[in-house]
Amino acid sequence: MKTVIHLSSNNSNKIAEAVANTRNLLRDETVKESEIVLLVNSDAINSLESGSAAEAISRTF
Repeated sequence: MKTVIHLSSNNSNKIAEAVANTRNLLRDETVKESEIVLLVNSDAINSLESGSAAEAISRTF
């Protein structure tokens, strides 16, 4: 299964939701093979640069 998770907000709730969705998909044993792309743009880029979102994302992968 191929999945794109789109993160375009620097809202901490939206970041947590995207990270949780990614983590849940990776842990789902009913999904045989998965290719996950986390697409980050707009205001979410600032969160990655400041480190707040980057830390949560790096723990997931």
